Amino acid sequence: MDAVIRAMAERTEGFAGREMAGGGRNSWKSVLENRGHEVRCVMEGLGQIPEIRNIYADHVRAELQKLWKKEDENDV
Repeated sequence: MDAVIRAMAERTEGFAGREMAGGGRNSWKSVLENRGHEVRCVMEGLGQIPEIRNIYADHVRAELQKLWKKEDENDV
């Protein structure tokens, strides 16, 4: 296996099927295969990986806490 292609998006609908892994001559997969590479496409977005979801949730939680703290300071 020369190359593994994975979408760097939360979800993979549309883009991944067409532009990344599609059978069209301009898809990433086709371009790499035409250059002699063996390609495997991973058809899941980063949002489907639990560790990535946890990082995302941690960031959202931290930003919400900042927002709530700011609101509390404004109420004083």
